[in-house]
Amino acid sequence: MKQDIPPEHFTAHDQRDQKVIRYGLLAMGILFSGYLLAAFMGWLPRAITPGRQEVQTATKGLSNPYLKNLPQPIDPEPYLGVAHKGSRFRFDFTKQEAIVTRPDFQSENAHPRSIWIIPASVSYKGQSYTVTTLSATALLYADGITSVTFPPTLRNFNGAHELIKPELKTIILQRLHEAPLVLTPTEFISYIQTHYPQRPLIEGDIQ
Repeated sequence: MKQDIPPEHFTAHDQRDQKVIRYGLLAMGILFSGYLLAAFMGWLPRAITPGRQEVQTATKGLSNPYLKNLPQPIDPEPYLGVAHKGSRFRFDFTKQEAIVTRPDFQSENAHPRSIWIIPASVSYKGQSYTVTTLSATALLYADGITSVTFPPTLRNFNGAHELIKPELKTIILQRLHEAPLVLTPTEFISYIQTHYPQRPLIEGDIQ
């Protein structure tokens, strides 16, 4: 027995809903296509690019198999100075002199230590530099150092003796033609104030 199915009757409201859905899907398709095109052309910021890489924030980083093409560890030389024999230095290339910035705790082969011996000269890119100056904050960053030995070539202390860490107990001043001076922090401060009065800083000085 054949049964006739009555035709569907769409109200104006139904027709409007269908148009909204149809045009909404069309607009979403256009936007998605534009997004893919922009990603392919490299126009999108890294944060919203498909398959973006996570940023590694630590200098050495943590092992993570889900991160690919990880950035290399941050090079500390631009802001801490060049590492050489357990110390870090900046250079006055005009005067062929080196400025001590801090102990070297950041190098890959650096080990925790309590004794800091600063050399009298530094070799950098085939040139030799005489160590003459102590950065004002060199002793402030000497965490864990209990004994420091300064070379006889050092003559500018830049007020570094005013920022000694509490754990620093022994300061050894090497001298060219005399026995080294072994001083306590109090004796060291007095000695520097007497024999190395701080000169006024000149604009352009490297500390």
